[in-house]
Amino acid sequence: MDPEPHTSPPESSPSSGRRGPHTRPPDPSPVTVSRPPESSPSRGRCPRSGRRGPHSRPPQSPQRLRILVQGLVQGVGFRPTVVRIARALQLTGFVQNDPHAVIIEAQGHHPHTLVQRLHSLPPPIRVHHITTRSIPPSNSTTFTIRPSSSGPTARPLVPPDLATCPECWSEWRGTGRRAGYALLSCTHCGPRSSIVHALPLDRPHTALAAFPLCDACQAEVDCPADRRFHAQVTACPDCGPRVTGLAEAIPVLKAGGIVALKGLSGFQLLCDAQNHAAVDRLRHLKQRPHKPLAVLVDAPITPACPVVVGPTTPALAHLAPGLPWLGRLAPATPLHRVLLDACGPLVCTSANRSGDAIACTPAELPHVDAIIDHSRPILRSADDSVVRRGATSILLRRGRGLHTPLPISQGPTVLALGAHQKATLCLALADHAIVTPYLGTLSRRSVIDRYDAELQRLLHLYGAQPVALACDRHPDYHSSQVALQLARTLGVPLHRIPHHEAHIAAVLAEHQHVGPALGFAWDGTGLGDDGLLRGSEALHWDGTHFTRVASLAPFSIPGDGARSPRRCAEGWRDSPRWGTPTTSMGRLFDAAAWCCGYTADTTYEAAAAMQLEAIARPGQDPWPLPLLDGRWQHQHLIAHLLDTSVPAEVRAGRFHATLVQAIVDLSENTHTVVLSGGCFQNARLVHDTIEALQARGHRVLFPRALPPNDEAISFGQAWLTRARLQPCA
Repeated sequence: MDPEPHTSPPESSPSSGRRGPHTRPPDPSPVTVSRPPESSPSRGRCPRSGRRGPHSRPPQSPQRLRILVQGLVQGVGFRPTVVRIARALQLTGFVQNDPHAVIIEAQGHHPHTLVQRLHSLPPPIRVHHITTRSIPPSNSTTFTIRPSSSGPTARPLVPPDLATCPECWSEWRGTGRRAGYALLSCTHCGPRSSIVHALPLDRPHTALAAFPLCDACQAEVDCPADRRFHAQVTACPDCGPRVTGLAEAIPVLKAGGIVALKGLSGFQLLCDAQNHAAVDRLRHLKQRPHKPLAVLVDAPITPACPVVVGPTTPALAHLAPGLPWLGRLAPATPLHRVLLDACGPLVCTSANRSGDAIACTPAELPHVDAIIDHSRPILRSADDSVVRRGATSILLRRGRGLHTPLPISQGPTVLALGAHQKATLCLALADHAIVTPYLGTLSRRSVIDRYDAELQRLLHLYGAQPVALACDRHPDYHSSQVALQLARTLGVPLHRIPHHEAHIAAVLAEHQHVGPALGFAWDGTGLGDDGLLRGSEALHWDGTHFTRVASLAPFSIPGDGARSPRRCAEGWRDSPRWGTPTTSMGRLFDAAAWCCGYTADTTYEAAAAMQLEAIARPGQDPWPLPLLDGRWQHQHLIAHLLDTSVPAEVRAGRFHATLVQAIVDLSENTHTVVLSGGCFQNARLVHDTIEALQARGHRVLFPRALPPNDEAISFGQAWLTRARLQPCA
């Protein structure tokens, strides 16, 4: 889930063929590699005379290979690494950024060895695909980095912003010229996606173009032995951006104030996590009365540095009221480290009002007591990623550090506009899908503006010309309306994808599974192909089409059930004619929570379901859930859930067990089972379901690179649209 820890290039000799202690194994993506010719043993020169034996061959002439490398290979120190390896192998030639990939020409007696080494380079480099062809040798005498080329279309993959690496931490703490400089970075860390406005990813194409390198930094960039060799985002106190407001902010935090900090990919709001009055004031400012808040603490630093949700502690339990979990965030940059060392644990949350887009400039901030700013512009924001750790890790939000492009089968260029909640965009380009980070719910003007800007950026950055567009089947979503207008402008077809088909397709695409499979898409709501607001689909994928196999029997909810567990329970019990018909599993969870004692209206999404999960006692027996004509008959469950003679923890546990058993029973004759949708952010449901299915020999596909929620919808839309365009693929 989380990228590998920061590592430097392996310490073993480049010519040894051994992997360094932290290198990852070769990427499993398809590769076309020319192999070196096999040599015959015991043939060659006579050991004593030096004369050639009767079966010897003359010395091999130098070979020259043209190598095309695709993946996360721009802005991550790939070219300098190639130069070091090539020179160690005594190869000549060059490496060059191209709008489509990285081009290498390598000449010598063993250029294929370079190709083989490229597959074992450590993160943040990620090589996905290599093609090679032999070309005539030239008169090159050394191995160099050529200036980048440009063109109307671009295919290189833009890496996300990465937390400060170990080498830069040591430099910041040291006595050199970057000691104490909070905005330092190198080829392994620092801003990437947030500052680039054109490709290839070279300094003139970033927000750092306004900061010319000083002589000392330029000397590092020009030195092959330096870790900043050809680093595009490096800087120092003499030539780089400046920080303002840091010294003034520390006493404000200690006094219980609220501070806005400009981080890597957007502003964050901070306050003393142990000062209840400060936390309450921050909640009021964000209009977030109960939703859990993350805390900045001393924790292991990874490149992505996500919020990690784990068990809470009594001293900080007020940050996640009523829940046994707490989100912890490690200091991703020296600015976070300074504040943490000076003030202790700090609430650290996106700088916005609940539901709005994260702020990128001081003008977008709510009223705060102090601002820590810096002069490096943020051209593209990203919220913190959120990961739930446990027996099965669950990605809850894919933001800063984790929004890497995803491999996808080769196909035409398709643009997918995503869903309404947790919106993302997806551009399927050749054999990769560029899925934007989490953008928010498209009901606030700030989020809509961010979404529209990201759409224009995506098309401009990659020079993309989609041959088809995809969107949700719901016609009233902003994403669907933008898709319709854009399809007319471009003169291309628009594919309207049913919500839950896109959910399951996203997981099939991530795991590159071509089917058949049985998928469960359980969430709050999504428009089905029959016009019903569904949320508990079981769909069979035969490799080309989906067929509905089962869902909850419809029930009606009066009013806004998403905010009222009581209304969900009343609708479940009475199914009034004037209510909104639905098969929503999310609303069934809300109703069950009310039956088990959670009686308040909710102030944030899934609040009631999280409370139900928190009290559910494991190891309980399921209640029967009959399947009649493709509908789970669930009405009798409410009587069991309202039986107060049974402890609420047992009732909650049996409710979870009932749903797990329903999945297991329906999957009996299917080998591959897919789990997707917002309900599968519930760790109890996910763990018990996967365990039960695997115990019966099923292969379970669960999302890893994308969350199970609506952030994955755009990826599923793009994959299904390609399948429609290539029915024989």
